[in-house]
Amino acid sequence: MSVITSRGTKTLLPRRDPEQFWNCVRAEYAAEDRRRWKSLAMLTLTEGLGWPPERVALAFGLTRRQVNRGVDATRRSLKTRFRPDWDEETDEGRGMSDGGCDAQA
Repeated sequence: MSVITSRGTKTLLPRRDPEQFWNCVRAEYAAEDRRRWKSLAMLTLTEGLGWPPERVALAFGLTRRQVNRGVDATRRSLKTRFRPDWDEETDEGRGMSDGGCDAQA
């Protein structure tokens, strides 16, 4: 799957290798920004692992409300930054190639 970043750069995100996928997200979104890493970690714990906001709040020393706002803001930020680049000849992106990440992780 490929996405277009907010800077207009086309980036291929791997669909089958989670490690490569997260390396791409790290390189394109978080890099060395500690706040973005924290936000990605909260999003991953809530969305990927199903942790309730109360548990994430305990882990990060935050309130449940702060976690909910942070997760929502991160989700919006990722959607804005990485919008899908659907293949024009396919319906709703089916048949997209499994690419790699342009950035070296």
